[in-house]
Amino acid sequence: MGRSMSARPHLIQLLDVAMVSALVAGLVVHAWDGWKASSAAAERTSQHPSLRFSLGAQTGGLDAAEAGSAVVTLSVVVSNDGTTPVTVRGIEVSGPGAGFVASPPGGPDTDLPRTVAAGQSAKIRFGMSSDCSVLVRPLPTVTFLVQVGGAAAHPVAATIPDLDSIWGMSLLPPSCGAT
Repeated sequence: MGRSMSARPHLIQLLDVAMVSALVAGLVVHAWDGWKASSAAAERTSQHPSLRFSLGAQTGGLDAAEAGSAVVTLSVVVSNDGTTPVTVRGIEVSGPGAGFVASPPGGPDTDLPRTVAAGQSAKIRFGMSSDCSVLVRPLPTVTFLVQVGGAAAHPVAATIPDLDSIWGMSLLPPSCGAT
């Protein structure tokens, strides 16, 4: 009888260890699933394997919209290297002092939605505002909201070569006028 009494505390300790281990394992699995889901969302936001972005030949550069603000006018070529059409539903420009301008000076308004056929390219004109009251204005993020077929639209961060040079023009003192 003495033996079964001494084994009982060990059994309780083993059950405690097993419960803690199960809890830790559950937390690890939950964290792993959350990481995979956030990685998948980040991948959807950061890239679309069939889209390429570049500056068009008619990128207008810098326009002073009003005192204290400047507008960088862009012509972005969206190339669809995939096998299915992609529809651009919207454009977002985000970052300190930056914003989207659907009607930049000197040309037509942004024409959306725009479908880019497989193997084709489309030029989309839009502007980015630069608020001169914001002292530090790093290169903004340009995000295209795209839809493939009947799927829900999703954001795609556009990596646009040489955008930093054009945005940099909005940071020079003459672009903001007398502020």
